[in-house]
Amino acid sequence: MANSGTQFHINQRLSFNGSLATVRYIGEVTGTKGEWLGVEWDDSSRGKHGGDHDGTRYFDCLSGLPTAASFIRTNKKADQAKTFLEALRSRYSASEIDSSSNRPIKWGGKVVEEIGFDKIRQQQSRLEDLRVVMLEYLCVSGVRSPASPLSLEAELEQISQTCPRIIDLGLSFNLLEDWFLVLLICRQLPRLKSLRISGNRFASRSFFELGPETQVNVLPSIQDVVLDETLMSWIEVERATQYFPNLLSLSASLNLLHTIPSCSLPRTITKLTLDRNSIESLDSLSPLEDLPALETLQLRQNRISVISRSTSPFVLSTSIKSIDLSRNNINDWGFINSLSGAVPSLTNLGISPNPLFSGQKTGSVSGLSAEDAFLLTVARLQGLQMLNYSQIRQADRQNAELHYLSSIARTLSQEPLHMESQILSEHPRWAELCQVYGTPAINRHGAADLNRRSLGAQLIELDVCLTKGVATSPDVEGSCTKILVPRFWDIYKIKAHLGRKLGFLGMQSRLILKTSIWEPQKGGGILNAYAQWEYEDNVAVEESIGKWVTGEEELVDSMNPLSFWIDGKQGTVRIEPRDGFD
Repeated sequence: MANSGTQFHINQRLSFNGSLATVRYIGEVTGTKGEWLGVEWDDSSRGKHGGDHDGTRYFDCLSGLPTAASFIRTNKKADQAKTFLEALRSRYSASEIDSSSNRPIKWGGKVVEEIGFDKIRQQQSRLEDLRVVMLEYLCVSGVRSPASPLSLEAELEQISQTCPRIIDLGLSFNLLEDWFLVLLICRQLPRLKSLRISGNRFASRSFFELGPETQVNVLPSIQDVVLDETLMSWIEVERATQYFPNLLSLSASLNLLHTIPSCSLPRTITKLTLDRNSIESLDSLSPLEDLPALETLQLRQNRISVISRSTSPFVLSTSIKSIDLSRNNINDWGFINSLSGAVPSLTNLGISPNPLFSGQKTGSVSGLSAEDAFLLTVARLQGLQMLNYSQIRQADRQNAELHYLSSIARTLSQEPLHMESQILSEHPRWAELCQVYGTPAINRHGAADLNRRSLGAQLIELDVCLTKGVATSPDVEGSCTKILVPRFWDIYKIKAHLGRKLGFLGMQSRLILKTSIWEPQKGGGILNAYAQWEYEDNVAVEESIGKWVTGEEELVDSMNPLSFWIDGKQGTVRIEPRDGFD
């Protein structure tokens, strides 16, 4: 039925040429004639203002965005609304295929290309056999058409007779505004397990004004509910889920949530997804501790930067084992250090990318390789078994913890003794790891450290050794010499400088840096345990390792400064012929 000629009301859902909107205002606008509808578009870029005109505010947008609203005439033709059964038949009944809608179908938030759906519709034209039903973007507004001679109860009975076997129902991005009607539809589907109803805008009163005569019994079969992009408040989410006592998975992403003030969700929930909200700290989710079965928490693309806003110890949950914090605002290692205390059962973590690991280019980050980022994160979280979907094996953990110890020792060696306690306070696992692997040697450069802004502080002393076949003069082959180089020079400039000073062709040579990271030795050669995050299944990694040797790394030709590879004031470099030039 068309909406033109009907009585409009606040919170009414409308669609204009496929663009969904909610009525927020009905009335006159100063400086114009006639009646207007003030609507908030689901697509916030579709509007022209935020509910005001010429300095007068007429309504507020639930999204709070400045370009979400428009004024439109009440006689503007809206898209035809459908009842649940009309939409079902238009999509799945072979005799009533609706070819007018070219909107994409969404499944789990992803667009599904509608290839071969005509055949599927033919096969599924027996509506009573349908198991999975997707009615997204079909302007579904409710159960009963105003023009229908049937009562609401009769229409509901038709639903239960028409499609009683549905187990997975998608009603996202429609014209639904009354949560009670959604519950009534679900009540007619006794086998329903999964309900996806994202992208609708429900009137707040529909969660709170269910009187005794409209109470719906609990819906025990439903286990998975998706309420993404509905702009529901947290209290509305709680009210909406109170009818699902056996709920296992709930998603409330893209709802502008800042905090969780309480938690009266079903205690059966094992997975909660709150991606792309406005959460800034983990302690704003502290009521989740009341969910004893919660194991997985998804928090991707929020604004999280701290564990807690207070200095008191904070535990988010003792049941959570997996948490995804990817694409937040985490910018310091203190967050990682505190994470195991806040989530003591944590075994699976997603945390990349974040500003702490930002600037990634071809496998490296600014000042920190992607390899180092993985190792340092693993080493700081003792119980972690999976990081960014990569499994952490026993050898990975050992290598990570040794790498971490070595990096702490390197930092200590660059600072005076009186700074040691402050530095170690930033590495709470130092003492524990020293007990396991032994305390690394710390070679300080003396108490009278150079002023960081002085010329001396900007120089790195390189112990440079030339191998056979690299020098233009045989007299210097095999010789070693100490050369001071500014730490901000890039590798091209360093090669040119050393080439002129020592007599070799820079572009035909490789610079090999002796690293201060300790690596295990196996069978007389170095086992490069840091070369990759995961080992192939057929590679046996030796756990009991005898001798330790220092590692090596090529200073690849690039614009990166020398300080990218060398943190301290000294380094040892071997110059050897590049393959094909010896």
